[in-house]
Amino acid sequence: RGEGPLRLVTHHWGYHPMKGFDVYAALDDLLARTAWHDRLSFTYIGNIPKDFAFAHARYVPPLDGTTLADELRSHHAYVTGSQNEPGGHHQNEGALCGLPLLYRNSGCMPEYCAGFGVSFEGPRDLEPALERLIAAYPRLVDAMPRYPWTAERMTREWIALFDELIAQRPAIIARRRLWRDPLAVLASQLAL
Repeated sequence: RGEGPLRLVTHHWGYHPMKGFDVYAALDDLLARTAWHDRLSFTYIGNIPKDFAFAHARYVPPLDGTTLADELRSHHAYVTGSQNEPGGHHQNEGALCGLPLLYRNSGCMPEYCAGFGVSFEGPRDLEPALERLIAAYPRLVDAMPRYPWTAERMTREWIALFDELIAQRPAIIARRRLWRDPLAVLASQLAL
């Protein structure tokens, strides 16, 4: 690990442009530049938009399970360019494979990635973020075993939330006064 060009990887089932294809296209373009050609490689695993193609990056069709985990682990770092992601898991999967994160400062990414990678805003500041990732790489690799967002933890917390809501159900219902505004109730039942 950490030898040779920085091997970046990402994976997405979804192929919507908001998954970060502006960033992945920028990475593809960087690979054509002499300054990055011998310092960087990029692999995209998953589905891509219909009219999108990589010129320099390695494309791998969707993978799952241990095959996906093995492919992720063959890289040095994980990149996500997702915009406004409400609660993705792809960055967690990369991090739990031991890969430091290069992440867009958008949506849930700061919550899941802070302390375990380097943030960037978009394609315009991608290069300086790559330089920071390379400089911080040894420290970040050492931090990855402490990545907290495991499936076991998140499932436990999700169940605890529902248990709490169920326990509070009578109080929640008591606070509802459905008929306090009869016109609003009637309006909510009308098909517009």
